[in-house]
Amino acid sequence: MQRFLSAIALASTIPALLAAPASARDPTGQWRNSPHHDWFSRAENRLGEPCCAKSDAHVLENGDWRMNKNGYEARIDSRWYAVDQSQLVFGNLTGHAVLWYTPTSRGPVISCFSPGSEY
Repeated sequence: MQRFLSAIALASTIPALLAAPASARDPTGQWRNSPHHDWFSRAENRLGEPCCAKSDAHVLENGDWRMNKNGYEARIDSRWYAVDQSQLVFGNLTGHAVLWYTPTSRGPVISCFSPGSEY
């Protein structure tokens, strides 16, 4: 009976896991079988720094990133942050913009950004 209840509990969490932002470090293994797993785990910014070494990946909605005359910007918690050219990652296979950042008491620290297919 306990196995049956555990299976039901697991099945009920799958939709929530699929809707959650991607985590490149993936401590729970929820993205292990994603077709883009290898891209996430190998992503590096223009300085050659691995994106997932210091921060988690967040898949952005179309309205949460933009390009202007100064470059890219990403919205985190209703505030826009400039993305430095050195933080760019190209070859995005997901079709969505992906932002790697770490929240800190002084605001988020962006380590990488990969634009989506919209631009």
